[in-house]
Amino acid sequence: KCVLYWPEKRGIYGKVEVTVNAVGESEHYTTHSLTLKCGNQTRVLQHYWYTSWPDHKTPDSALPLLQLMSDVEADRRAAAAL
Repeated sequence: KCVLYWPEKRGIYGKVEVTVNAVGESEHYTTHSLTLKCGNQTRVLQHYWYTSWPDHKTPDSALPLLQLMSDVEADRRAAAAL
C-alpha cells in the first residue's frame, strides 16, 4: 500500500506542525481533518485517502472513485458556503 506521509496524531515536518483533528472512515476511503501550523499561520484542511485501490492492478469498478469525487465536491461546496 502507501507509506503514510501524515502523522497519526501530531508531527513536525521542518517548520510545519501537523495535527490530526478527526478521522472519518468510509467504505472506500478515509478522511483526515488536519491543522497545519507554520509560524503564525494556521490552515485547516481535509485529506482524502482512497483505501480500496487493489495492489498491482486497477479497480474492477469506477463507481467507488466516482463516489469519492462526488463526496469531495460536496465537501468543497459546503466549505465554500461557510
